[in-house]
Amino acid sequence: MIQRLEAWLPYPPALNKIWRMHNNNIYLSPEAKQYKQHVEEILGWHGETIWKSEMLVVDIVSYPPDRRTRDIDGILKCLIDAIPSGQGGIWADDSQIAELHVLRLYGFEHKGSVQIKISECRKENVRKR
Repeated sequence: MIQRLEAWLPYPPALNKIWRMHNNNIYLSPEAKQYKQHVEEILGWHGETIWKSEMLVVDIVSYPPDRRTRDIDGILKCLIDAIPSGQGGIWADDSQIAELHVLRLYGFEHKGSVQIKISECRKENVRKR
């Protein structure tokens, strides 16, 4: 069984670029769909769901593409939703995340990318689904 998953992913689209509305229908923007597809290709996971019910820890280090002011939580929705979930995904559902760490750094070498590490939460009193 995989104990930890680590990956470098592209920096996700801004929160205000994820959803679109047309005739009172809300849908995922083409940019968000393309990001999700790209993340799935990078992760390349096509096997059995790794974590079916375990509670998880997710560590994220983000390297913004530029020095514009951003909310640190603005990348989370698109990034976490892009991780394959459900049957054959990395996890069954992102509600399995019990602990989440986000760090923003500015480094030329990794500019415009995100490092993500996923592992099982080993803390006591964390409820399993």
